[in-house]
Amino acid sequence: MSAPSSLFGRTVEEYKDWLLNNSREQLEFIFLDLIRLSENKEILCDCHLTVAQTLAFSEPSRVVFLIKEPSNLVDEYGNRPDHQGFLRYLNSATDVEKAKQTVNTTLYEINVNRIEEIKNSDFFWIERTGDSTVEDTLSRVEKHLGLI
Repeated sequence: MSAPSSLFGRTVEEYKDWLLNNSREQLEFIFLDLIRLSENKEILCDCHLTVAQTLAFSEPSRVVFLIKEPSNLVDEYGNRPDHQGFLRYLNSATDVEKAKQTVNTTLYEINVNRIEEIKNSDFFWIERTGDSTVEDTLSRVEKHLGLI
């Protein structure tokens, strides 16, 4: 079995456990990098965090959550230039459609409750839709963070 098939050929629960554990392992390194980088300048970080994780190091006035309805995220992210490596890896699985279904179901299950939690929190959030533009999103983020 190829590496992509062994990863994406897992059950949704197995893939979710792997993904969440991998994210938890990386989180401490991300926090350390953010602290180090912010010593001399303001930084902007794009990462996947929960409300609780975010509250551990920041306050709502300094954070913007960018959210998106979590169905079919594989195709959404696969169209982004910064996710081409992931898309190539996914497309090299033996059963590409099953791999996409596993990833989409997993990401939906992980994110659907997180998004509701964000919407019900004190954090500022922007929900991206098909009508969203980079310019509008950037303007709203800059305004919230007091950069303009």
